[in-house]
Amino acid sequence: MSEVIIPIGDNNDMLRNKMPDFDFNNPSIDPVELSHKLINTMKDGKGIGLAANQIGVPVRAFTMYSEPPIVAFNPKITFFGEEEVLMEEGCLSYPGVFVKIKRPRFIRVRFADPYGNVCTKKFDGMAARVFQHELDHLNGVEYFQRANPIHLDRFKRKWKKVTRLIKKAARTAK
Repeated sequence: MSEVIIPIGDNNDMLRNKMPDFDFNNPSIDPVELSHKLINTMKDGKGIGLAANQIGVPVRAFTMYSEPPIVAFNPKITFFGEEEVLMEEGCLSYPGVFVKIKRPRFIRVRFADPYGNVCTKKFDGMAARVFQHELDHLNGVEYFQRANPIHLDRFKRKWKKVTRLIKKAARTAK
């Protein structure tokens, strides 16, 4: 089990702020250590992506599920395809609540790996969606903010129910 707990979105102000670039010349945390922490926490949470600010580390880095997992530092999207796809998304910081969001199906990206090597890749489908979702975290954008008004209203109602259950469980555990 990872030593890092993912704070619930309502209690994580870091999710609402743009994160600073990771400085490989003067790192605030070892990038390889951070990579392991992100991957392990993502796997422990049964997620498919996780941004550093979700675990309280204020840098531009995230991991996304693949074999092997990808860890992206200072990620950028260099091209968005025109076709958009509407799909449900979830988030480890908002457990149990999914919302339909429209995102480009295809993107080209650039990022550094944990050793500072610059990578350029093309992502399609779910990988493109996860990259965009995690990059939104680093830009202070929460996934539900991308939903249309009807889906956003459903999200808010579901999240209200989930937070009541979480609070009730916390009181019961005392």
